[in-house]
Amino acid sequence: MICCLFNGDCPCKRAIGALYKVVFETPPITFQHNVRLSLAAKRKTYTVDVIDVVRHNDGDAVDLFLSLPEGVSFGPSDGIGIAGFLSDDLFTKLTSLLSNTQNAAYLCPYDGHAAPNYAVPSDAFLQRLKDRSREKLASIDEDSREDSNLQTRFHQLEAALNDQDLKEILKANYSVLDMVELFPNVIDANDIISLQPKEHGNKTYTVDGRNGLTRNGIPCFRINVTQDDGEAYRSLFGEPDPYGTKPGQTSTFLRSLKPGDTLTINDGIKPGPTIPEFDEDGRSIVLIAQGNAMIRTLSLLEDIKMRKENGETFGEVLLIGAFKTQKDILELNAVKEYLNDGTLNELHLSLSRDQNAA
Repeated sequence: MICCLFNGDCPCKRAIGALYKVVFETPPITFQHNVRLSLAAKRKTYTVDVIDVVRHNDGDAVDLFLSLPEGVSFGPSDGIGIAGFLSDDLFTKLTSLLSNTQNAAYLCPYDGHAAPNYAVPSDAFLQRLKDRSREKLASIDEDSREDSNLQTRFHQLEAALNDQDLKEILKANYSVLDMVELFPNVIDANDIISLQPKEHGNKTYTVDGRNGLTRNGIPCFRINVTQDDGEAYRSLFGEPDPYGTKPGQTSTFLRSLKPGDTLTINDGIKPGPTIPEFDEDGRSIVLIAQGNAMIRTLSLLEDIKMRKENGETFGEVLLIGAFKTQKDILELNAVKEYLNDGTLNELHLSLSRDQNAA
């Protein structure tokens, strides 16, 4: 059933009633967290194989099926941090615009160490870019076209850095890659490595780590990746169309992966909440999932199913899923399997931008 939670005669009112009872009429629940892997400044890394890639919504979202590292297990709704790799295309583009590519391999995570943050140029990076531009201007022919373009942009950059408001606009709307593209052959790889702060696992992805999950006969876990772009307004360097986006670095990289590729993940596991051990049998459960958190519910539902099979009893188990439109609904068929086998008693879906969907 797909409906609006605010519809006057909506059956989701029953689900909300059950939620009210669970929240306000029962003792508080303490969720149990189990940290399975340690965190450290230099993190242990695992190399996993991309077993399969399934695309949804015309490629806007992808499921990555990844081989399960030996000795690693995931609890219901755990998440993993994935370091900020550049896609092959972005890495090639970036290095082609650098004045020197020595140590360029360190522009991506290496041996458990983090890569530079490319999303926001640091003050030190911008100052180095300004200084290097001035040096280059002093060394090239005053009549060259290259000099004319660089000189114009140098003055635009200088004006932005001398005005705190413009500087904040620059940092909010331009990435490191944008600045390197505006100032080609000015900055080198070592400038980025030394001046940009490092990031470990700048994106956390919910894991579908259900026991026995396999793909092509290989034990695996799964993450869902949607393109994570931000809005940008770029007008400081004479752009004809200032409206644009800042592509999400990690999501762009992950969506570019193909079966047979490998992915390095670090050992920063983000534990998720588990269904607690209740003091008495027959407690009802209401799960609420928005967007790709629907994947998290699969592990929780699997946990409930196994506990029922082991003799534990629950009241009603309800799931409320919230999405923008009908095409954004994730894992509907998988959730319906739990509905059909009795693990889940009711499923209610709310669409914020498609109220007339049947």
